[in-house]
Amino acid sequence: EMFFQLLGHIEQHQPKPFHKELYIIDSTPFSLSQLAYKWPKFRPTQSGIKVHMMRRHMDKGDVYPVKLKQSTASAHDKIFF
Repeated sequence: EMFFQLLGHIEQHQPKPFHKELYIIDSTPFSLSQLAYKWPKFRPTQSGIKVHMMRRHMDKGDVYPVKLKQSTASAHDKIFF
């Protein structure tokens, strides 16, 4: 919820671009203990989550995230965006 509040604040103060916007999708996996976190099973001996982020690149080098999703570490980026 905090992410979307900050995103709304950024978009209110960001001027509309004159050129096309560029969106880049990136993800970061995080390894977790399989004993403590059973639901995000990744490998036989490892659990993990992945944070998928879509970033918006605008004129003047401005970059900010526009979407953020969480999944198991084995999920691919393209199923989220």
